[in-house]
Amino acid sequence: LSLVPTSPDVPLVDTALVFPVRAGVVRSPDGAVENPEDWTSSLRSGALHDVVEIGRAARGHSLSWLVDPAVIDTVRDLARGNQPRTLGTPGPTDGGSPSASPSDSPSASGSAGAAAATATERVARRWLRHVHRLLGSTSGEILGLPYGDLAVDSALRYDEPLLRRAVRRTGDRLKPWGLP
Repeated sequence: LSLVPTSPDVPLVDTALVFPVRAGVVRSPDGAVENPEDWTSSLRSGALHDVVEIGRAARGHSLSWLVDPAVIDTVRDLARGNQPRTLGTPGPTDGGSPSASPSDSPSASGSAGAAAATATERVARRWLRHVHRLLGSTSGEILGLPYGDLAVDSALRYDEPLLRRAVRRTGDRLKPWGLP
């Protein structure tokens, strides 16, 4: 609720700005992120871009970040080329060696599809760098949503083990960045 003082004698009131890093994540049957074009648009000039820009404009003022780690993972997957996922055991690649995890470098293929993926990869990598810088600053706190922005009230009522797993998974998703 807004506080609109009626006189200049109103004392300062502490406020909190909470920036949500949330988005619906939909994956295709092969595990790749569906609609990478929509994600590219959001990262370049949409809601996810706006959260970063507002955070940057705060210039060190205290902020609270409400982060769904699944969004960070999804953008990381896009930055790595949006590769399909498998539930099976990784098999050998064309060279006969075990499959490595996708790298952060752009695809080397020269096809038109690879060129479109490269634009998505660049936008995703840039967004991750900006978010990492903002979350790593000492100007606020990071609050983790249960992984995948799980509906806590429903999970508590109907599937408490799922809620515990989502909360546990949230706890370590930002560790690669060294963030609490």
